[in-house]
Amino acid sequence: MKTFTIQHSTIYNYDYAPLWVVHKVALTPQNNKRQKVLEWNLIVKGGNIELTSNDHFGNIINLVKSKNKRISITAYGTVNIIDDSGITGHEKSLIPIDCYLNHTVFTKPGKNIFKLIQRIKKNIETPVVLFHKISDLIKNSVIYKKNKTNTNTSAEDACEIGYGVCQDHTHILISVARELGYPARYVSGYMNLNNSERIEASHAWAEIFFNDIGWVGYDVSNGISPNENYIFLSRGFDYNDVAPIKGVKIGTSEEKLTTGITIKENQ
Repeated sequence: MKTFTIQHSTIYNYDYAPLWVVHKVALTPQNNKRQKVLEWNLIVKGGNIELTSNDHFGNIINLVKSKNKRISITAYGTVNIIDDSGITGHEKSLIPIDCYLNHTVFTKPGKNIFKLIQRIKKNIETPVVLFHKISDLIKNSVIYKKNKTNTNTSAEDACEIGYGVCQDHTHILISVARELGYPARYVSGYMNLNNSERIEASHAWAEIFFNDIGWVGYDVSNGISPNENYIFLSRGFDYNDVAPIKGVKIGTSEEKLTTGITIKENQ
């Protein structure tokens, strides 16, 4: 077991105050068999938390409203993690599992995804092992490189470009899994593999559902299944469902965004 203290700060600065801004904030981790939240806080300066609820995926969502030139949203707390070899297993779902077979704008396959599927050697012992091989294929076909894609890049487009980051790798694996008939979902969270306290951004990986085992995680970008160094925040059909913060602004003021994330392993 490992214990981590996490702080995720996001600051919005505007050249003048907008009429109003509403942010959907998905920055609260959840308890499950591999993760226990010991303490968690969400502090908003320059705005107010108007509503806290669970969405249809079970994610904890806060709606933050503001009319100020500066909004600061800071989530912080402490979480215990155990290594379950990436197996989340069976769990209660608010929506039918088969909903995770449906493609989205991010995961809809095209000629590039279908070409990738044709390269898959399906004579593997078990589906769980098969998807480790598929993950390796994706990692070697779409090279990890920053600034080649963005948050609006689809799985098909990332395959066309040949480069991407964890979001792209996750969308591609989800696309392939759904096309092969396996429910798959997008997971947003944090990862600390190098014992570095400050990280550049949150992380993403996929979970695929197998009838006999339940949900199993695959981190394509790092070539492993999530272990005790992974803290999950939220899950959904794709990135659009789990973006840490996204919002709507009324007004023409320019926005400047600053984000800082630190993760410290407690000894």
